[in-house]
Amino acid sequence: MNPTLHTLRDWSEQGWLRRLDSAMADFVAQHDPQAEPALLVATALLAHMEGRGHVCLPLADLVRQPHSALAWTAQASEALGTFWPSLPPEPAAWVQALQRSPVVRCVADGNAPPDTGQPLVLGGTPEAPLLYLRRYWVYEQQVAQAVGQRAAVAQAVDERAARDWLNLLFPKPSANNAASPPPVPDWQKIACALALRSRLTVITGGPGTGKTYTAARLLALLLATSPDPAQLRVALAAPTGKAAARLRQSIDQSLASLQASLQGAIDLHALAERIGKARTLHSLLGMHQGSRQFQHNAQHPLDVDVLIVDETSMVHLEMMAALLQAMPPQATLILLGDKDQLASVEAGSVLGDLCAHAQDTRYHPATCDYLRAVAGEALSASATPGSALDQQTVMLRHSRRFGTDIGALAKAVNAGAAFAIQTTPDVPWGAYDLLQRGTRQALAAGTWAPPAQVAQVPVATDLAAQKTAPQAKAKASARARPAAAVQAPDAPAPAPEAPGSAAPAAGKVYLLPTPVLPEAVVQLALHGRALAPACYGDYLRAMQHGMKARPVPAAPATNAAPPDAASAAQTSAVDAHTAWVKTVLQAFDRFRILCAVHDGPWGDRAMNQQVQNALARTGLLQPQGEWFAGRPIMVTRNDKALGVFNGDVGVVLPAPEGKKNLRAYFLDGEQLRSVSVSRLAHVETAFAMTIHKSQGSEFFHTVVVLPDAGGDLLTRELVYTGITRAKEFLTLVEPRPGLLGTAMAQQVKRASGLSIK
Repeated sequence: MNPTLHTLRDWSEQGWLRRLDSAMADFVAQHDPQAEPALLVATALLAHMEGRGHVCLPLADLVRQPHSALAWTAQASEALGTFWPSLPPEPAAWVQALQRSPVVRCVADGNAPPDTGQPLVLGGTPEAPLLYLRRYWVYEQQVAQAVGQRAAVAQAVDERAARDWLNLLFPKPSANNAASPPPVPDWQKIACALALRSRLTVITGGPGTGKTYTAARLLALLLATSPDPAQLRVALAAPTGKAAARLRQSIDQSLASLQASLQGAIDLHALAERIGKARTLHSLLGMHQGSRQFQHNAQHPLDVDVLIVDETSMVHLEMMAALLQAMPPQATLILLGDKDQLASVEAGSVLGDLCAHAQDTRYHPATCDYLRAVAGEALSASATPGSALDQQTVMLRHSRRFGTDIGALAKAVNAGAAFAIQTTPDVPWGAYDLLQRGTRQALAAGTWAPPAQVAQVPVATDLAAQKTAPQAKAKASARARPAAAVQAPDAPAPAPEAPGSAAPAAGKVYLLPTPVLPEAVVQLALHGRALAPACYGDYLRAMQHGMKARPVPAAPATNAAPPDAASAAQTSAVDAHTAWVKTVLQAFDRFRILCAVHDGPWGDRAMNQQVQNALARTGLLQPQGEWFAGRPIMVTRNDKALGVFNGDVGVVLPAPEGKKNLRAYFLDGEQLRSVSVSRLAHVETAFAMTIHKSQGSEFFHTVVVLPDAGGDLLTRELVYTGITRAKEFLTLVEPRPGLLGTAMAQQVKRASGLSIK
């Protein structure tokens, strides 16, 4: 047997590679009996990295720093170190081994041989060669070409009309108003101005920066400047059903408030009615069940003039290629998303690649001149002007939602500032410092006692123990700040929120004091915490109250009330049932447990079982068999026939006909839909869910649970995404001290050639 193939199969047996990875090397060896060891190893590792979300394999990084590139466990790294000296020491030798093989199409030097269906493609540049699986190279080429072409085509703009409408949509604060903010670029206005002149605009920004607010004003601007506004066809889409519903709800709310401020200048109500329901990308493109093909493609494009896609960070490379292929050439595509969130589950980090230079604002002088003329915004041209795409990319920078500690914590995590010693003027607080302050505020409220096993160590002592000598120095430096800055964290916290009241400003972020056991998370699910009492008990009590009190509609008896009266009574009962279901679902969405992993005591599978058992012991839940009232579920597979999609979250409740007839109810904004539980084959319980699955959602009180071991899954992007799911309150759970800092120090960098094209 080929010794290289034997080694790769052994690595698969050990679990360091997938069986698919070593099988790919076997496939190459069958089609190229002269395949050199470098080619076989590169093939297996390429398949392995694709499984981890990478689009390609950077050969130079792999050859020179294999341990860093692969980030394997200690045992696997030891085996890798033993084997690696048998391979060529320089990337050039690996490239030559690939170039000699008939299974590799080499396009890096610009003199590509004929395409005969080679399964591997060698691209990139001579200095930074990239090895691709064929289909991912094709997807990347399609995306790069479509993005470049769309961004480069300039649309004629009536600058005077555009300026008038932009000033109406984005009125400046009065100069005489002392409360007016300092003059800074209005990035929302800039985004709308740029979108007018191109068929592609990318708008990125963190939570609360106003991405959908901007999109609504952009729709109004496009409607106002369209030569035939009554015929403008607009569609909304997102990767998941939940994200699509939130997009539509946000757009509707923004258009409604904007209509009032415009005083009838344009009819936004008519536009809102024409938009239709926001859809998942799979639904929009017309997914063929059991196939990777879609109904809409280059030959059968979408019937739209404007398409807005939200949560673009979740869109993988293959889906983005399909979307761009299906866009009509004259249609406008607006991509919204947070470039700092987790990338897609499948291969690619498309939004991150497209926004590679968003922070730098690499605008040409011509772009700055246009913005000055149309938007009245004076920006300086970049010293290193970027591509056509860079001219159509805008980063929103001011968060209107996160003026609290949640926003500051997200900013600190994104900057990698765990403690005060690592802060900058833009990031004045370290993550642990913010958590310590919020925890003290919550416990000082004195209105809630944490479980005994949670409160064994005082917060201040525990957090101080996590600090190293330099961090202690930072703490001493903090003491030298003005008195108000020091006293603020210890100020008395306000009383906990009452139902319907505004959320208190204190205790927004909270670190569960260690030592902590999984049972502590269960207690949060049962009771909430100080200043943040939202928990799963809320929706279950609402469910029980409704099941006891609600009338059950029934068909009228033969000699009963007149038909009209009976029909009215039945309609009233159905309406009451609908209102009750919405109340239960809204209460459920106020709290959520988000886990970093599936498996282990801190994974969502174990957490789901523990929470369910605990709720059953309290009598709030009565689980009997697979289906029971109150079971929260998440759909795990698209089913177009049922109208449910991967990631949809709902609650099982009795139907209007009676308690034994159970249905799964899903709430999309104010739109309620349901499916009989007997028809749902692919669901899982959803008291806890992974952070990946939570993207596109937000919850009043969010509990983020880190795993007890780090590993390559625990990253800055993962923690940032979890934190930014919290709308008002965040509780962070570290099974052992320092895990947050470990995650913040580890960033995800998916290999791709898209950002260099």
